[in-house]
Amino acid sequence: MANMLHTRQPMLLFWGPELIQLYNDAFVPSFGRGKHPKALGQPAEECWAEAWPVVGAQIEAVMTHGEPAWHEDTLVPIYRNGRMEEVFWTYSYSPAHDDDGRVHGTLVIVTEMTGRVLSTRRLESLSRLSTTLARASSTAACLDALDTVARACPEDVPFVIVGRRRDGAFEVERTIGLDDECARRVAARLDADAEPCERCALSLGFSVPASPWPEEVGRVFAVRFPTGSGERWLAFGLSPRLPFDDAYESYLSQLTEHLAAAQGRLDEAEASDAIESQRDSLLMQAPVATALVAGPQHVYQLANPLYVEMVGFDPVGMAYLEAFPEVADTPLPGILDRVYQTGEPFSVNEMQVSLRQRSDELFVNFHLEPLRRPGGDVYGMMAVVLDITPQVRARQELEKIDAEREKHVAALQEASSAKDAFLAMLGHELRNPLAPIVSAVELMKLQDPEPNRERDTIERHVRRVVRLVDDLLDIARITRGKVSLDLEHTSLTEVVAAAVEHTGPLFRRRAHRLEVDVAPDATVVADEGRLVQVAANLLTNAAHYTPEGGEVRVIGKAEGERVVLEVADTGQGIAPEQLPHVFEPFTQGPRGRDRAEGGLGIGLALVQGLVELHGGAVSAHSDGDGRGSRFVVSLPRDFRTPGRPSQPPTPPPRSKAASGARVLIVDDNEDAGSLLGLVVERHGYVTAVATHPRDAIALAAEFQPEVAVLDIGLPEMDGYELAAKLREIVPDCRFIALTGYGQRNDHARSESAGFEAHLVKPVKTRLLLETLRG
Repeated sequence: MANMLHTRQPMLLFWGPELIQLYNDAFVPSFGRGKHPKALGQPAEECWAEAWPVVGAQIEAVMTHGEPAWHEDTLVPIYRNGRMEEVFWTYSYSPAHDDDGRVHGTLVIVTEMTGRVLSTRRLESLSRLSTTLARASSTAACLDALDTVARACPEDVPFVIVGRRRDGAFEVERTIGLDDECARRVAARLDADAEPCERCALSLGFSVPASPWPEEVGRVFAVRFPTGSGERWLAFGLSPRLPFDDAYESYLSQLTEHLAAAQGRLDEAEASDAIESQRDSLLMQAPVATALVAGPQHVYQLANPLYVEMVGFDPVGMAYLEAFPEVADTPLPGILDRVYQTGEPFSVNEMQVSLRQRSDELFVNFHLEPLRRPGGDVYGMMAVVLDITPQVRARQELEKIDAEREKHVAALQEASSAKDAFLAMLGHELRNPLAPIVSAVELMKLQDPEPNRERDTIERHVRRVVRLVDDLLDIARITRGKVSLDLEHTSLTEVVAAAVEHTGPLFRRRAHRLEVDVAPDATVVADEGRLVQVAANLLTNAAHYTPEGGEVRVIGKAEGERVVLEVADTGQGIAPEQLPHVFEPFTQGPRGRDRAEGGLGIGLALVQGLVELHGGAVSAHSDGDGRGSRFVVSLPRDFRTPGRPSQPPTPPPRSKAASGARVLIVDDNEDAGSLLGLVVERHGYVTAVATHPRDAIALAAEFQPEVAVLDIGLPEMDGYELAAKLREIVPDCRFIALTGYGQRNDHARSESAGFEAHLVKPVKTRLLLETLRG
């Protein structure tokens, strides 16, 4: 008894000959309203009179034979909450013994399973309805499916009335589980609502005999939903033995939604059929030859009179290749298959076609448009064919007459292209002799800073000639579009370092030897990102046309008022007849076996365009096949775009004179690390460069750096791990991260790892020097 009273499992104990009832608190909710607390101490048969026909014999068997029993998901209707309710239980009987060991009672352990049983039952009916509706091809078939499901589960759906409102009145279309007279009474009740809700439970005010139970139905759940032919209503009778809770309402709503979805599908199909009928009618009257084909075999469904006249017969009902076997070996069948499979339209002008029904060649403008179902899948195609044979014949005659004129037009076009090339080359050739003149004037000014009339006259006219050259280059740039430049003081060393890092994997893959020699005073006012593009494209071109193991050399230097970048290789060279065309778009040299990864041939054209935007020039040189090539880029040091204020450029800052501080640079890109070391060294620092973390650790013990500039993406261990190991060797060393990672979390991680600064590649020399100075 104590165990029963203190457990959370609902339990009852029937004791003695009268089966006096005792139960724990956990069982109280199963009573609902009306039995508790009167049931406590009450004889079982008196308390459970409505259920005794089911449980009485079961309890008697336990009391008589002393054997336990188990019943799962058993329907035992009970009276609670003011009505008989359909309740499902899983329960067990165990004999209870008195002090003498005789069976003197029955212990019942109970779990109410009504919710689970109803949920399973309703899910099964929804599944049956969904399966049946998927095959329905008409509204009547949809209602038949609902009829079958409703009649199979009258415990949940005693009856259904299907109807629609016409002129404000409820008109019955189908009655399921209810006679016509009762259905009219329910419809009249629905008509009584002047403003019917979308879905609601209604009390009829009367009851109708439609339940599988003795009780009659007095409430309905009414739902309305739109269809293509107007608003439809469903009125579901509500079981008198079930509470109308959220689960019950959801079940009936889902029945409605399944039916509405199926009806919607049918409405869409009906509308699609109507649209297709109108379309076919229009196509039959179209002023161009038109046909419709369907399915993977492209069977003709329609061919208008102009199409029939053009092909010489009516192909409707025939597959495409059955109608036109003569085109089996032409591209046409493949074109139809591709449009049908991909859903992408196809158009071609002036297609030449030979048909067995016609003695002459046919020229047509041909268009295929995929036809799609509402779901988006392709089921056929519309072919629109415009016969342009007369126009083509006439044009062919005109082409014969105009052949000589076309030759003259071609000559004029060639002359125009030569003019453009001449303008571009003229600018380059004029600048070459101007550069030493400008340099000589600058030297004269350095030697004698006092004003000098003759020298100033020379300088003024030289500048004018330079402007004239710029005007000529502007004319050439107009044909290439406008590019906005972000001009700033730029170090050619930084430009080449970024380009080398960008193309490093290609050079390593092809085992090229790369030599870089860039003067630290080679600075220019330019768009640094664009110049990196120029250098990277030249390096990529050299790598592509140089056999494995070859050599590529990069030289950067200042020549007076200009900066020169030269990229030379030991590759296959350029044939003399090809040399004048290397900067033309889509022009490439011949591809050898080592040149498998080619491009579109726009790299050098892009180089030329970007260089010219900076007021510079690029030239190509080669002694012929197999003798390598050399590309020379020449840029003005102080370049300004039109409209840019004329002001003397501010020279880049210099570091404090020869601080002598020891700087360790670690970068797995050997060229990038070496160039960075050269820049830092030229500003007075002592540098050591390592390309691997192991080398850096060994070098630090001897070099004892005061500052360490570390790449983060290193092999075997990253920059954060390397910094921790170096800190153990040189505790007072300052650490600076120099990496391609520049997100906010990268900066935060560097800071948490003890880095003094986080610089992003390619770094400006001014910023790096300021950071080194602390």
